[in-house]
Amino acid sequence: MNSKTWQQEHDDFNHRLTKLGVKPSLSLSDPNGLIQLAHADFEAFEGNFESSKRLMLNLCTAGVGKIGRFSEQTQLEGIIRSGDVLIALPNSKAQGYFSRTSMLGIAITLPAFENTMDKKLCTDDFLPAASSIHRDPLLGAVMTALWRDAETHGLTSAFFEQGILVIFNQLANYRKKTSLIRPVKPLSGNNLKRSLEFIDSRLGSNLRVAAVAKETNLDIRTFTRAFRAATGYAPFEYLTMRRMEVAKTLLHKGHTVTEVAMIVGYENPSKFSAAFRRLNGKAPKEWLA
Repeated sequence: MNSKTWQQEHDDFNHRLTKLGVKPSLSLSDPNGLIQLAHADFEAFEGNFESSKRLMLNLCTAGVGKIGRFSEQTQLEGIIRSGDVLIALPNSKAQGYFSRTSMLGIAITLPAFENTMDKKLCTDDFLPAASSIHRDPLLGAVMTALWRDAETHGLTSAFFEQGILVIFNQLANYRKKTSLIRPVKPLSGNNLKRSLEFIDSRLGSNLRVAAVAKETNLDIRTFTRAFRAATGYAPFEYLTMRRMEVAKTLLHKGHTVTEVAMIVGYENPSKFSAAFRRLNGKAPKEWLA
């Protein structure tokens, strides 16, 4: 990878963090295009997770809170605390949320890493691991060691590459104890109606997928897939869309951006404006002009 392309990759990586409203305390990129690493403090977030062509390894380094990530391939929801490890698959569009936390992220270009290490890596091997929060002392210890090594030696040391392989082997061998996912039919008429009405009645609240799923007596994973099959949207995607529809009506009626943000469930007007822009292509004030 030439220096210009490497610099573009590095800038794009930091831009993705900036879009989440964070400034990393550490941000490193491998000139060969294999790996990028960053550590940052994240404010609470809810909305769409931007898709990346890289596989993401994340280590929670501080904080305790809720996290949810829902895509067509994987469903994850639970409590995350310091030492926990998460994985996000490449090219995976997802919606979800997380509480305020500090995270170490390592982004890996699998094809390039395969060529360097002469080892075949298949994304499907990591599917079971991507639907769980890992409280694995080995994973936490290795990622912490890689973080400290990167601070001193960057991302090109043999130790760093071998550490990534240890993590990959551990994650690829992970198998969920629950049964395999079975085909799910779309939500039935009554369950779909109940879900949509429940969402609409709580647009201004801190609504969780678990609460909507409970209305249908389905587990979160089954509900999410059935809801998507019936509507074409993941639950959080639909919730955000409905919030923005209501927001447009309120803006037309003369409510301020701050007022609208609070009414449709956003404590922070800037996060509301960012979500509005993502769906409508313009910020609320620009959209009204």
